[in-house]
Amino acid sequence: MLPNDSLTAPRIALGLLTLPLLSTLHSGEYFWTDTLEVGEKALIAQSWQELGDALLHGIPGHYYRPTVVLLHSLDFWLFGDVPIAYRATNLLLHVLNVLLMYGLLHRVTGDAWRAVATASLFAIHPVVLTPLAWISDRTDLLALLTGLLWAICLQNYLRAPRRRTAALAALVMICGLGAKENVAALLFVTATALAVCRRDQSRYVLHFLLLQAAIIVAWACWSFGLDTNHAWRGPTDMSIAERIVLAAINHAEYFANVIVPIDLRVCSAQNLPKYLWPWVLASVAVPAAGVVLLASLWRRRARSSVLAVAWAAAYLAPTSGIVPLNHVRGDRYLYCALPAILFLLVKAVYTALSAARDAARTRLVSIALFMGAYAACCGGLFARRPVFASEYALWRYEIAAHAWCLEGHAYLARYHLANHRARAAERHIAAALATVPRGVATFVDVDTARYYRALIRLELGRVNDAKLDLDALRLSDEARLRAQASYSLALIAFDAEDFVGADEHLLRAQQAGLAGDDLSDTLLLLSYANMKLGREALSRRYARAYASVAPSELSPGRRELLRQITVALRAPSAESSPAR
Repeated sequence: MLPNDSLTAPRIALGLLTLPLLSTLHSGEYFWTDTLEVGEKALIAQSWQELGDALLHGIPGHYYRPTVVLLHSLDFWLFGDVPIAYRATNLLLHVLNVLLMYGLLHRVTGDAWRAVATASLFAIHPVVLTPLAWISDRTDLLALLTGLLWAICLQNYLRAPRRRTAALAALVMICGLGAKENVAALLFVTATALAVCRRDQSRYVLHFLLLQAAIIVAWACWSFGLDTNHAWRGPTDMSIAERIVLAAINHAEYFANVIVPIDLRVCSAQNLPKYLWPWVLASVAVPAAGVVLLASLWRRRARSSVLAVAWAAAYLAPTSGIVPLNHVRGDRYLYCALPAILFLLVKAVYTALSAARDAARTRLVSIALFMGAYAACCGGLFARRPVFASEYALWRYEIAAHAWCLEGHAYLARYHLANHRARAAERHIAAALATVPRGVATFVDVDTARYYRALIRLELGRVNDAKLDLDALRLSDEARLRAQASYSLALIAFDAEDFVGADEHLLRAQQAGLAGDDLSDTLLLLSYANMKLGREALSRRYARAYASVAPSELSPGRRELLRQITVALRAPSAESSPAR
């Protein structure tokens, strides 16, 4: 698209064009899943022994992603609990992806300036802001890094088949699978390369394909045998047609985000359209047109375009197919496929302009088109920056754009409840329960929203309404919610001095697996309830159990309650009231 003079000028231009990335680095708070994974150190090893256990056996309750655990732990050991350090690592990974993309495209096209144009648009596309601001999204950064390194290793192996190149590719593949499972989709890209490569190269591509398949199978056998919880709830109550339609809407949104990158959504949750059949027909027609396009490109020996289409399909299909992932951060699933899509768009523009006879005018038009696309990407990047200033700003943006975002309503309800604005919290919970779409997978389900509503109603003094919600949650499929609901009902019973009911609810909470401070409080309250019911032996047993798990520093309320229990057990006739 631009004159190809030397390699120095394009490299300098690429460096200058990626400078807006520095504006994305900020030291704001942790976002949502970052709080658990990094802030509470769920995915951070505190010692070498913990790191070894996490790498070999995984962390219960989380995906088996040892590469991510290793990188999080290194960040923590080197820089401590500093959010900007983790985001700087994400930015470094993205810059590496940009440089690798430039080098790969320069090899494929032989045109350094075309490679600069594509790589710079990818570098500052607004889609990249999500994995840069959200620390836990470095899985996508690592997945793309793996794909680019794998492609470069394959190119090097075709030029000079060496065992060390194959060994390096194997290491890259293992690290990539340890970062995110969708790296296994690269097998489809390698198979496509085997189909379109020259006959004298097919032997070497087959070597890589067999190596890749062996690593994926071995990884699957190892990781599936581990005791880790892939805590993801899919749209189980949707028909096949509805799933196809939801996937089609997602893909349409993905490509709209690439072409018009001004207003991107963080949450890709969709409401199903009223009429499904037009979307179902489109879901059949578009892939059929894609197959025809691939066949046409194949006949023309446009190998790079065929591989780019295969790349985009491989990275998009696992995350937005028949069983789509429709929860917050939906645009991040476009990140790995974005280089291939931009490459196809730039190549299409370049091919169209190459047909013109006036070289000078063609050059001016290509420069104008590139600058317009670059300005649009910059505008989108700077427009989205305030969205990631804080988690509150993020969810406010989501609620304004998509009223059915359940996670956003749940967060804002908790935020207002913590700041004693129960009326505002109640409005968000009511909106969440009224607008949540059927079949959309979320990390905050309807039962969780009902639990928040019960807490809000308690704050507003509507105890009977809260008890209705909590009684319903005792039948929830999730043990955590059953435990929390029983614990809250026990506190309500204590306030009403119903010690028999409190004792029953506390026992249910303990059986449901209550943990942490709530568990120690449960033991303390069980001791008090049994003391009030005249069961001194049980009261002493729970008091001893509480002493074994109690924190070193007790709050004034807990200290007073423990004092009352001790006095009452020494003098059973003593009357006291529970200190909350």
